[in-house]
This record gives sequence, C-alpha cells and structure tokens, in this order.
Amino acid sequence: EYMWIKEFDPPFNVKYRDDKSYPFMAITLADEAPRVIVTRNRRIKGAKYFGPYPKVWAVHDTIDQLIKVFPIRTCSDSSYKKAMATGRPCFPGQIGRCGGPCSMRVTVDEHRAIVQDFVAFMSGGDQRFARELTARMREASAAMDYEAAAVYRDQLGAIEAVLGKSALVLTEDTDADLFGIAEDELAATVQHFVVR
Repeated sequence: EYMWIKEFDPPFNVKYRDDKSYPFMAITLADEAPRVIVTRNRRIKGAKYFGPYPKVWAVHDTIDQLIKVFPIRTCSDSSYKKAMATGRPCFPGQIGRCGGPCSMRVTVDEHRAIVQDFVAFMSGGDQRFARELTARMREASAAMDYEAAAVYRDQLGAIEAVLGKSALVLTEDTDADLFGIAEDELAATVQHFVVR
C-alpha cells in the first residue's frame, strides 16, 4: 500500500504520505532571466533538473563553486523584479553572489548564453570548459596579464572541485537500478537506489 501511495499520490490519503525526497538543482529556463535554485519539487514548469543529491549542503556547495565560473542569477524573483524596476542591483548582486541582469553587469541575452553554458556543463560537457579555461589561463600568462590568469586558475579549480565531488553523472533519460553493498565480518547491507 505504501508503494502504491508513493506512486499515485492520492490527494486525500495522508496516512502514508511521505514528502521527503532528495534535493535537486533546478535551472528555471522558462524565466526571462533563468536562475539556479535548490528544490525538492520536480514540478516547476520549464525547469531543467540536475541531481538528485544526497544532502542539501552538497547542492549548495556545487552551486557556490559553479557560480564562480558561470555567474548566473541566484536571487529570488521578487529581488530580480525590484532590481530591474529600480535600476539598482539586487542585494546578492551587490555582494557578488548573483550574476544575473539584475546585478547590472550583463544583459538578458548575455545571461542566457551563460545559462546555456551552465546547462551544457552540468549535462556532461565538462572537459570542453576545463580545456577552454586552461587555454585562456595560458594565453593570459603569456601576455603577462597575471591577474586574469589568476581568475582563470581559480575558475578551473572550481570546476575541478565540482568534478571531483560528482562520482557519477547520468544523462536526463537514464533509467537504472543501482545497488550499493557494504559488509564486514558481522553484518552486510544492500542499498537499492532507483533512477528514473
């Protein structure tokens, strides 16, 4: 009965309802200026999801590293609308935590291009970005522009930190049953993880 309730989610049966689920990273592609959010809700219209992650802090840590390389919008919709109406950067944009058009550093079209790069990276195109950053770092170093080379080095480090944490990257259409087994001399355990 519990599995049936989880599958069909009847609206009036609250006895076995379990709202716990793994957190996901979502990119709200349907927005004028897409933003990255942490959510457990997989029903946001026009959003692209990445995950699941085992812990919420793991999603936040990944986002913190990636916005160093792909500075996309992280502020709320209300902050974005207020910033665009007043012409002043949103608060996260003022402190360097939001890279959207509301930070007054990029246009909406430039921001969309950055978001597409972010989505491409998260979808598995990681080697291309690492190679591009390495080439830019070497060019800047050869031109004796050491400040720019240091920025590229830091961005490359952020990408490597994210890649080091993700042991498994699956495509969107993955349909798999994964098993983890651990044992010692007294006991053994098997964990079944369903990816649909």
